[in-house]
Amino acid sequence: MGHPCRIPLIVLFFLTLTSSIHAGVASLTDAEVLRLKALVQTSPAAGVWEKSILGQAQKALALAPHPIAEVQTAGQLQGSDEKTRTQEALRDMSRMRNLALAYALTGEAAYLNQAVTFLRAWAQTCRPPANPIDATALEPLLETYDLLRPQASPADRQALDAWVRSIAQTLLDADDPRKGSHWNNHQTHRLKTLAMVAFILDDPGLEKQALESLKTLMARNLNPDGTTYDFHERDALHYHFYDLEPYIRAALLYQRGQNFDLYNTKTPNGASVSQCVAWGLPYAKGEQTHAEFVHSTVTFDAQRGANGEATYIAGNAFNPKGALRCMELAQYYQPGLGTVVGTLADKPGTDYPTLQILLNEAMRTGPLPASPVPTAVKDTSAGDYLSALHDYQQGRYAQAALDFQKAAQENPGSWQAYQGLGSSFLKEGNRDGALQAYKKSLELNPNNPQLKAAIEKLEAGP
Repeated sequence: MGHPCRIPLIVLFFLTLTSSIHAGVASLTDAEVLRLKALVQTSPAAGVWEKSILGQAQKALALAPHPIAEVQTAGQLQGSDEKTRTQEALRDMSRMRNLALAYALTGEAAYLNQAVTFLRAWAQTCRPPANPIDATALEPLLETYDLLRPQASPADRQALDAWVRSIAQTLLDADDPRKGSHWNNHQTHRLKTLAMVAFILDDPGLEKQALESLKTLMARNLNPDGTTYDFHERDALHYHFYDLEPYIRAALLYQRGQNFDLYNTKTPNGASVSQCVAWGLPYAKGEQTHAEFVHSTVTFDAQRGANGEATYIAGNAFNPKGALRCMELAQYYQPGLGTVVGTLADKPGTDYPTLQILLNEAMRTGPLPASPVPTAVKDTSAGDYLSALHDYQQGRYAQAALDFQKAAQENPGSWQAYQGLGSSFLKEGNRDGALQAYKKSLELNPNNPQLKAAIEKLEAGP
């Protein structure tokens, strides 16, 4: 669990002029990054994930991106040239995400620069998908950009913002209420992607549009008995859970970005996402089973079965592992589902059987984890830093300045501590002290365009 003295904050700027009200909710917010860092330093189970992330990110440093002009997964049979090319290109998604998380955990510029290289290549090559199932394959890319956006250069941010917005616009333009897919999982995935783009770009209008559309969809797509439109259309639990995944992903955005609980929201007929998760739980546990796709009304399901794709062969029993993604997302709201996730992930008895479970813990509100004390090195500055951030968030700027100063003294190489100190001084009205601390932070971490802009603003005077 290396890098014990670096407490990175991807989007910690403390400055009203540079902060976004929803910065990070499509990935991790400032406080959530701190919680994640503390967790990997205090929990051996969480530390395993840090080691995995850094290992995969290190490999990605040596790789070139492989973007594809057109993502083609929807409506494609396994083994087709189109799907095979797409699957190969989409291996970049996990590479980008690991690079972004590695940067969050270490603050090392090499991870940031390589992740931006991947983002830039995809934005320059990939046409925004019109099909929401193709677009949902880009979710890790959107998470990566959300996490790194404040650190991107102005030119990269402008280009990437435009491309990300074009993803949303393409999906909006392709939406047709006359199609049956307007009411099934296609629409759920469409709206989830729209919500992600809205929060990434801090677009309140699009946030509201996506949320209201989700509520409208829920009223027709979710049933009071816990089943979904997709379950009945496809006669398959596979699609029941696949339909719920984007609902829960979107719910995490609105929960953390607007404090709105979409997960437990009731439709006019009494249905909710949480009830649909509960209805599927016995199947996820293997306590009940279901013969899949026997009465599906969708021709493509039969075509995939004839193609030998086991998941879609009519009459095959549902594999509980098909519920894993749904259950690990829902575990944010229902921590007890961690046991189910552990079984499905073949890691029973583990505190964090999947990375999502660890991220859920980092994303939950509440007090920060205890000050990290790694096995080999006692990191006193980390505790001071966490205390300083907490004081700053509570408006105790004078105390925050003292703790940031102490953290900087104990770890003179911490650009984050000096940046936090500068922001605390600024809140106290000490512009000279803020400027001096900011300049020290920039000296330690020159790759910080937003801080450069803040310094220029201070030097220009009130």
